[in-house]
Amino acid sequence: NDIVRMISKTNRNEQIVYQSGVSVYNADTKRVISKQFLTYSQMQKYMKKARIVILHGGPASIFHSLSIGKKPWVFPRQQKYHEHINDHQVYFCQYLEKLKLIQYIRNDTNIVNVLTNTPKTSVKITISQKLLRYLNEFTETIS
Repeated sequence: NDIVRMISKTNRNEQIVYQSGVSVYNADTKRVISKQFLTYSQMQKYMKKARIVILHGGPASIFHSLSIGKKPWVFPRQQKYHEHINDHQVYFCQYLEKLKLIQYIRNDTNIVNVLTNTPKTSVKITISQKLLRYLNEFTETIS
């Protein structure tokens, strides 16, 4: 919710769609659409239309974004904030960042400045199915 709050402060007139899960956030409904849960087909639709895809560090979401040619911005869940049982998402994101496959967003990143200064077109990436399979195997070793 803090991320959505920060993003909504940008000066761009863009719609923000996010999956809230069990969180409750009273957002500016003209600009922010909050869905408790999205089906796979809904998630696909929103990701394909998005200029920027922002995700947690779950491999399935990251791989989906990459498979449709979108370089995701990733906030991995962390053990120190009791978001996960360990830091496997952090390690995975550090690895993907070295491969330049994701934009790793750290807690000290000024997300408003980053979003404001990002081109209005979406960030495209081409990734081979072989690399996606390799990354999937790598994920199994760190989980």
